[in-house]
Amino acid sequence: MYVRIEKELVSLISERKERGMFDLDEYEYALLEPATERVVGEDLSDIGNDREFDRQLMIYKSLYQHWYYQTAAKYKLPTLRIIPFLLRLVKI
Repeated sequence: MYVRIEKELVSLISERKERGMFDLDEYEYALLEPATERVVGEDLSDIGNDREFDRQLMIYKSLYQHWYYQTAAKYKLPTLRIIPFLLRLVKI
């Protein structure tokens, strides 16, 4: 899950930079949520009922984000919470 979400994050960052909508301060909230939704949406694409899809989306989105942060903590990988800080340091 970590790798899949990271792949979507890279894709979203590229898309938003092209449109000029990338704000470093909103990095975590503006990107993690949609990236997770994309990954979950791919996994739930076989569900035809909209209500069931929305219900499953809420459940799995929370679960995937938990797995994302759990994997990052276990392997000491960077997460969205520290990346803006690191990017600001690089700019200095």
